[in-house]
Amino acid sequence: YRWSRLESVGCLRLEHLRFGEDSPVHLVDLVPETEHTWASVEPHVCKEDLYSARLHYYSAAIELRWVIKGPKKDEDILYRYSAGSVVM
Repeated sequence: YRWSRLESVGCLRLEHLRFGEDSPVHLVDLVPETEHTWASVEPHVCKEDLYSARLHYYSAAIELRWVIKGPKKDEDILYRYSAGSVVM
């Protein structure tokens, strides 16, 4: 994965690098929603599924929540990153 801050438009961009750094796949752009929360501008489309993301940061951790909706999917996945660990 690659995170980038796009200062010109005030957002964070998340891409996956499954096909290499020169062929990133754009997942979502996140914009500030509240003081500590960023939300995807629009969902990432993968076939018939929509992936939306919300990032919330605390003093000692970051949470990234994915909501995935589709004909066969109804998922809510929370990743919590803290100093030295990942909790899924």
